[in-house]
Amino acid sequence: MRRNPSGASSWRKEQHLPWHISLPEQGPKTNKRLLKTISGSSEPAIPTIANGKYQFISSYSNRRITMVAQVENILTEKGLTKAECSKIALNSNAPFLSLELFDDWEYDSFCADVTDFWHGMEAFAFMPSSCCVQRVIVVKHESATNRWMVTVLDGPNAGSIASTPRLYLCFPFEDPYKFADRIGAAMARRREAENAIRFRFLCTYMFNDGHYAPGKLLEQNIRRRSANDEVYVVFKKIYEDYHIALALGKHLNNDATIAIEQPVQPKLEFRSLSRIPSANGERVNFHGLLDCFRRKTLLVDRHVFHAMCLVSHECEMVRRLPLFAAAFEQPITLDEFANQNETQTARMMKYLQNTWIERTVMHLHRVLSRIGPGHFNICVSQWKIYSMLKLKRLMEQIQYRMQDALRDLLLDATGAYVDFLVNDCSAVLAIGCDYSWDGNLIDSPFEPKRPAVFSLTLQMGPEAPYYSTEPERFPEVLQGIMYDTVEQTHYIQTVEPSLLQSLIFADNLYLSSVGLLDPSFVDRRNRLLEYYNKSLLPLRAYAARYGAYRDLFFTNVNEFIERVKAADKASSEIKEDIALQIRLRENLEHTVPLSIVIGPFLIDVRPLREALIRKRNELTVELLKMLTEKLRLKTAGLTTDYNAINERMCEKPISIEHIYDIRQYMESVPETVTRMEDRMKGILYEYEILDGFLWNLPDADFQQKWNALAFPRTVLKQMGTVREFHESQVEKIRKQQFADEATFTASVEDINVYISKFSTLYDVAKVSEMAVEVRRLWKALQGLIDQGHTMNRRQELFELPPISLNNLFELRKNFGAYRELWTVAADYLKLEESWIGNPLASVDLEGVRRGLQQAHDSLKDLLPQFTDQPQLLAVVEHFLQVVEGFRPNLDVMELLKCPHLEAIHWGQLAKEAGIKGKLSVDVGFDVFLEHGIRSHVATIRKIVTKAEELRLEQEQRRAEEDRIRKQEEEYRRIRAERRQKRTDI
Repeated sequence: MRRNPSGASSWRKEQHLPWHISLPEQGPKTNKRLLKTISGSSEPAIPTIANGKYQFISSYSNRRITMVAQVENILTEKGLTKAECSKIALNSNAPFLSLELFDDWEYDSFCADVTDFWHGMEAFAFMPSSCCVQRVIVVKHESATNRWMVTVLDGPNAGSIASTPRLYLCFPFEDPYKFADRIGAAMARRREAENAIRFRFLCTYMFNDGHYAPGKLLEQNIRRRSANDEVYVVFKKIYEDYHIALALGKHLNNDATIAIEQPVQPKLEFRSLSRIPSANGERVNFHGLLDCFRRKTLLVDRHVFHAMCLVSHECEMVRRLPLFAAAFEQPITLDEFANQNETQTARMMKYLQNTWIERTVMHLHRVLSRIGPGHFNICVSQWKIYSMLKLKRLMEQIQYRMQDALRDLLLDATGAYVDFLVNDCSAVLAIGCDYSWDGNLIDSPFEPKRPAVFSLTLQMGPEAPYYSTEPERFPEVLQGIMYDTVEQTHYIQTVEPSLLQSLIFADNLYLSSVGLLDPSFVDRRNRLLEYYNKSLLPLRAYAARYGAYRDLFFTNVNEFIERVKAADKASSEIKEDIALQIRLRENLEHTVPLSIVIGPFLIDVRPLREALIRKRNELTVELLKMLTEKLRLKTAGLTTDYNAINERMCEKPISIEHIYDIRQYMESVPETVTRMEDRMKGILYEYEILDGFLWNLPDADFQQKWNALAFPRTVLKQMGTVREFHESQVEKIRKQQFADEATFTASVEDINVYISKFSTLYDVAKVSEMAVEVRRLWKALQGLIDQGHTMNRRQELFELPPISLNNLFELRKNFGAYRELWTVAADYLKLEESWIGNPLASVDLEGVRRGLQQAHDSLKDLLPQFTDQPQLLAVVEHFLQVVEGFRPNLDVMELLKCPHLEAIHWGQLAKEAGIKGKLSVDVGFDVFLEHGIRSHVATIRKIVTKAEELRLEQEQRRAEEDRIRKQEEEYRRIRAERRQKRTDI
């Protein structure tokens, strides 16, 4: 209970009514408007208010109280203790409801929503946590709950921020006695409410074993008049509750030990008039006048008056219904607004079309049924009688009252709806259709007087920027919400069909409300459409300005970096590109806002702004990474060159030649290092570019950079160490040279003896073994000659006489012919084995012929060299005979590989040659040799000749068949052409 504009008595009148329901309470609008008028004016006004809650404030800077003790003394004087002002746990005597619930806001001396002089003002507040009055600084006000955020100045909690209701807050310019009266009034209402709760609690849980139930005679009467037992159950519950309350109230009045009292019910007082004087002093016939009055007036019965009061009460409740959802703390999207209004309208329509009618019918039926037969008989069943009864006039008046309430509801709701959506931006209505956004993107020339209603998010599309909600939808959707709501109110039925159930009514009897062409509704609709159609112009113009950022938004960072790499720009050019990206990013931060208000719209630009700034940052970082990678590669190349120099100098010498090579290389190292230092200076200048952008190098790159700077000194220092090491290695290598020379001489003598013995061998049965051993000896001999050349070069470097190699040259010359003999013989035998063992189809006859000729020529060239060695000469002649002995097989192989031989021919050959088995070109030649194929050459030649003749006949027959087929096709083609010509003719 926030306010009590009608006093405590009106509240008591309604609390005992079983049909009373609780709707969201609203404070008196008159007092609120008055407070706003007083608070918003420059000089305080003196309104005329007929209650004792108003206090005149001559100046908000005057201080009526200055000390905490003054407030505490006044509270004590009014009889208000600190414990009663705070919430205490529930028990039999102490209060358990928060005092804030019973605050009367009509005691407020100003409206905090209109003025802000209270901000930062020092005041006095009662703190329930410490149960004392303390000085505070007012920080913030919450309009919905009338709570104030304050900063405590005194006590142990000094400096902390607390939330206190307006009830506990007293400003220095206010009357402290009004402050005490406000607390006292709240405490009195709390005592009444808590007493009623305790009394009802006792009634609910009081033991009842049927003692307070209706008597049997009353039960029989109720059951006889009702159609089912449900009516009696409800009546019994009401009857028992009533008598339990009476009994409990009587007991509480007699028992002084219990603090709970029976709630006081208001009583109606009547005063009887015995006579009515006339104007000339004569007495008037009161009974006749009363009879005439009763015949004409509707309020002839107190039940009719009661019914009209109930109807008026329901109509007043309808007038206060929130038909639209038009109060939001923050701007919302159009879809959320439409959904909330759809839900709110559906809920209100359900109340208007069902609950309102049902409650009104219930009230009328319950009250009018008490009258019984007569002018207000609700059981009338004939239209002729109904048309003459006062009941018809009463139904018409009730219908008019309900229609007036419905019309007032629609007019107030649509007015509040339009006022909420049209947030007073006169600049929007003044622009033309060709408007373009010429100013900056941060400052809006369309700032409304009230907060924005809708929230839009600006986004970037492939073609152009767009909003999260299409702006063109706003006029259509907002107008549609008004249309749908007004149309639904046209289908609220009247109360007559439900109340007078004995009469038959049409199905389309509805209450009349506001029409879609009503001038008030049309004016509000046109005002709404004009405002939002005009608001779309700057909205589109503002979005078009962001088209300049479309290319940046869709820039592919990887492709951008690849193009820069392909351009192969210098580091100075890359530096300019990086600086440009940074400037453009800073420009975005200063020119693109986080959000902007355009008329009724709050444009959220944060996502797009962050995306553009993020894209600029990505481009900047990628360019810096690319430059870092470029410098890393350059530094790595330089480091690799330094390492190569170091490794080349630090190689461990294995011979005197190696030492001389390293010394020769080290002579060019200082010049090389000087050139590399010059290269590093250029790279270091490029590293300064990164330092200028405060770019942190990776640890590996940082280490590599300083390693490259330290390498020249390291290399030059290493050169001295290498020279000292080489001096110590020369003597070791000299001693090794003497040992190698002795070993070489012994190896020469050993191979000479072995070759001399081996040359006396000439066993043709061991061709393969002889060839392998000959190749091994030849390789060893060649290795000794190469080693001799190497040792002579070292002898020269040591300034020693050279070693003679003449005996090795002579030995190689003598052993060459022997090596040629055995290698040629072994190679030929391998070829002959492959010719015979492989399938005949895979044998290359040209390769066979070429191999025979080469082997024959090589062996024939060796005959003059072995004239003085008869045994070896015999070996050469033996292998010549082997080669010549294989030549006849070549002709036989050529005949057998004839491509015209078929299976029948192979069968004929096997039959005539007496070979058992299947012959084909896939069989190896060794099979043919086993069966003596060389003695059947004539037979083979005869069969091959027949096969060639048969193939020739087949080709001729096939050619003749092709010629005949072509003649027939030509004949058919000519005949078809003649038929086509006849058909055309």
